[in-house]
Amino acid sequence: PFFTDVRVREALTLALDRTTMAANVFGAGTAVPDAAESLLWSWMSGGTIRSAKRDVARARALLAAAGWRDSDGDGVLDKGGVPFRVSVIVSNSGPIRPRFAVLAQAAWKSIGVNAELHPAPGPDWNARRMKGDFDIDITGSSQDASPSSLVEAWSCAAAQRSGSLNVGHWCDPSFDRLVSAAVTSRGNVGDWKSVLTRMTSQHPAAFLAAPATVAAVHTRFDNPLILPVHQWLFLWQWRIRPGAAIARDR
Repeated sequence: PFFTDVRVREALTLALDRTTMAANVFGAGTAVPDAAESLLWSWMSGGTIRSAKRDVARARALLAAAGWRDSDGDGVLDKGGVPFRVSVIVSNSGPIRPRFAVLAQAAWKSIGVNAELHPAPGPDWNARRMKGDFDIDITGSSQDASPSSLVEAWSCAAAQRSGSLNVGHWCDPSFDRLVSAAVTSRGNVGDWKSVLTRMTSQHPAAFLAAPATVAAVHTRFDNPLILPVHQWLFLWQWRIRPGAAIARDR
């Protein structure tokens, strides 16, 4: 229930130095969007994704305006006698998400939010995620070529559907109306910018990074078709050019 207040959601995002976090995890120059915008959709923002800015002072002011104060001086904000403690689930099946989790935990501690990390193997983490057994989930996703796929993870309909990608149950009717208008406008860039602007203003999540996907292919291959989302889908069509096989010493 802490996160029903948009000021709280914005404060948690502003407390994060997302640009530095992304560089720490993925390397310098990694893009950090303010909405669900991968590099695949950067045409919506003119071909670039602007860098995110940290603002701890504003984060603290927003939390204070929402009624969160450290009334007992223990370093943790509280409201109505309830401390601001949240559970964070994260899959430990790889190094990326745990690193983000530790960095976020430290940043939130600096503004009086106690985030307890709960790392778990991938299957256990996903089971908790799909049941909604968490306060904060650190996850990642790929995006389809069409931004109309936003409805799968961010729409009100998805929020009400069991087993959907909208595990945070975020629902904003204004966002849904903007997505519908953008879909029917058949690719009007301005309409899609309005969609992302609305999402940015509501802070349904803290978007940490939009890393570039890089694939290296040896020149001996012909027809190496690579899709942005499913890189290996057409691997069966790749061919080694006659006479281009690598010779091995015997």
